[in-house]
Amino acid sequence: MREAPEAGVSEGVLRLGTTDTDLYEDSHDAPVLLEGAPEGDFVVEAKVALDVPEGCCFDYVQAGVVLYGDDDDYLKLVVLSAGATRQTEFGREMGAVPEGWPRYGSSVVGPPGEEWTWLRLEVRRGEDGEKVTALTSRDGVDWARGATWTHRLGGGMRIGLVAMGGPGGFPAQFDHLRVHRPGA
Repeated sequence: MREAPEAGVSEGVLRLGTTDTDLYEDSHDAPVLLEGAPEGDFVVEAKVALDVPEGCCFDYVQAGVVLYGDDDDYLKLVVLSAGATRQTEFGREMGAVPEGWPRYGSSVVGPPGEEWTWLRLEVRRGEDGEKVTALTSRDGVDWARGATWTHRLGGGMRIGLVAMGGPGGFPAQFDHLRVHRPGA
């Protein structure tokens, strides 16, 4: 059983405390708040703030959105602490890969905002699986387009929120969580 993160809602903003857990290859102990994903193509957006002290040594503390099949099959778009930097990371883990192939890969999208970072995943379903494009914004108006990953999460895909990856207890805030059809 996974322990739930410290959580609360105030003035319409969800607050989660980061946990010293992860979703990465054989580490499957991070709590994930999940909701079913809609059928067909859709877009998921969230405005995220992660309060990690400036400087080094808080590697992999992260908060953001995940498209979740299971612990070994997911895509995530997070605000991430890496050394003395703050980044946005778009990652994909696949459980079934040929021997010798990496199960996890990631790319950096646009820079995080000063306080809030807007995260957007555009999901297009097709015969070869889901094509998911990551976008980030510092203001919710101008967007940086990142990589597109293909995955096969299928009809059981769920949308989730995570706050994980390093020393626990840093506050993560989620606002403007919205799921809609493309163009809506």
